[in-house]
Amino acid sequence: MQEQRQFKSHAGKRLKATSAAGATGCLLMDLDGEFFFRVYRGATKFIDYWLLHNDFRIEIADDEQALFYVDEDETRWLDYSPEVLGLEEISDKPPTS
Repeated sequence: MQEQRQFKSHAGKRLKATSAAGATGCLLMDLDGEFFFRVYRGATKFIDYWLLHNDFRIEIADDEQALFYVDEDETRWLDYSPEVLGLEEISDKPPTS
């Protein structure tokens, strides 16, 4: 386990802090549209963290079925794979006869 350090918040509360370097987990959204980071500890235990840091690096694992999309209006997003979403693949190539 990483070394835990203690600090005093601006509001005077005692804080315990552990480095998040190398942590793996899932970026999730709650029912209100707020994002949080879930770190799993074994098969059934997890800890959720609210995201207050606003410019950290995210790396998408190779085993994730995620793709970047852009539509005709140049709107861009990251979502599940087309297979998971049930999207029909189309081609720009003219049909061959």
